[in-house]
Amino acid sequence: RIFKNEKVDSRYIKVCRDAQTSINFSFENKSGEIYIPSSSSFISATEAETSFNIMPDAVITTLELPFDVISTACRCAKAQNTKFILDATGAREGCDVSSLESIDIMILSDEDMSALTGVEIRTIDDRMNGCIKLNSKLKVGYTIIDMGENGYYVYDGKYCDFIMPWDVATVSEKGCREAFVSALSVAYLRTADIKTSVDFAAAASAVARSREGGFESLPTEKEIRDIMKK
Repeated sequence: RIFKNEKVDSRYIKVCRDAQTSINFSFENKSGEIYIPSSSSFISATEAETSFNIMPDAVITTLELPFDVISTACRCAKAQNTKFILDATGAREGCDVSSLESIDIMILSDEDMSALTGVEIRTIDDRMNGCIKLNSKLKVGYTIIDMGENGYYVYDGKYCDFIMPWDVATVSEKGCREAFVSALSVAYLRTADIKTSVDFAAAASAVARSREGGFESLPTEKEIRDIMKK
């Protein structure tokens, strides 16, 4: 119903009657997380390929899905000249992303970067080393590291930049990553400017962080623009 109201094409949504919605448990002490895929594990590579019939402008996925589904989506995106955006949520040690042909934008936390590259992230130099090692495995247009309260680290394959976070009182961080990734995707499709897009996404994340809820915390575009005027 939400998708229909927002005029989102939902023809290829698959409903699994015998499986609950996937669940991700995060812990306040940052000791790790537990992901239970449930319904997500029922998505097949064939279904992912078929969904490209709607000719999307971009596709966003996470590493929580079956890897053959991610790989298929990446291949189809390249074939259709569709932007492929990978949110590295769900990254695990030993996860080999080198088989992915190319990624336009990859969004990671320090923990995600460590899991994918083996580089322990403690300093800015560590982040650069992690980006270089990641880019040696596969082609990534822009690597964006979410540094939490320190903002966002942006690497384009040669140079790095920093986007500062928007200052708000933190109420809950439940919807922050989702707000950031979705706002970044929309802004980049509109502007093709990564710095402008990350700044817009940072504002979206800030709005989400300033209130309770997961889906309920996601901001409208007007709310994002309003915080950017302050």
